[in-house]
Amino acid sequence: MTKASQNYLDLLLFGLLTLLLWLVFFFPPWLSGLRVAMVFIFVLLAPGYALAAILFPKQGDIDLVERIVISVGLSVASMSLVALILNYTLWGISVVPMTVGLSALTLLALGGASLRRRFTSQTQRFMSSETLPAFRGNLQGLLGLVLVVAALMTTVELLRPSETSTEFYVLGSEGRLEAYPLDLRPGQTFSVTLGVTNYEGNSVAFTIRIPLGDEEKVVEVPGLENGQSWEQSVELSVPSGLGQAPLTFHLYKEGDEEPYRSVQLFVSSSNLPQRPFTFQVV
Repeated sequence: MTKASQNYLDLLLFGLLTLLLWLVFFFPPWLSGLRVAMVFIFVLLAPGYALAAILFPKQGDIDLVERIVISVGLSVASMSLVALILNYTLWGISVVPMTVGLSALTLLALGGASLRRRFTSQTQRFMSSETLPAFRGNLQGLLGLVLVVAALMTTVELLRPSETSTEFYVLGSEGRLEAYPLDLRPGQTFSVTLGVTNYEGNSVAFTIRIPLGDEEKVVEVPGLENGQSWEQSVELSVPSGLGQAPLTFHLYKEGDEEPYRSVQLFVSSSNLPQRPFTFQVV
């Protein structure tokens, strides 16, 4: 390794970590512990270390322990700043925008740190290759701790039971959200599309019950394999005297007495001008 490359070794390593961070999105679920460990190291160290390298380019400015502590503080501040900016954008605060924002900030700061070191005297310039050996034992301990935490998180993820859920929705007659009937009167029939997607982890049969005044419409959903979807168009009649009360669609698991999911369609059954359908999942 040349003398010139040793001057920027730490910056190159953090730049590589920033680029490798994007690989965590392609990790399989059983590597979630390693994913969390990599993100943890990046978020709490990389942005702040790059900023600290701009502020303290000289070897004697601060020692390595102080540099790491300051890096953690600046990283937390950087994360808060990026989150605040994203909160006022169309993307909002979510994983991908946060990753893009922190990565861009880190790479820009690393570029600024490289320029700052370049214009610092060679004899005074911070060189990680000369500082790290004195701190090597602590770094090895830190690396061991990170590996243990990653292993524990991976084990917990493998042993944790998977979450289950089922999608239940009501669409307009054409199978679209915007195709709901907009003008109905008591006794008038209309069509809606009922849909169920099974994410319970095993095959499940469902029953849909729709109270219509003194009557009840019952729709049987055949056994669905995990990940399988089902849709069916049904005709309903607006009951008299409904007023502004909602039509409620109840989804039951096979053998259950209590609804598993419910969807409400609000409709007026008076002879006054009708308001559009809206739906609310409860």
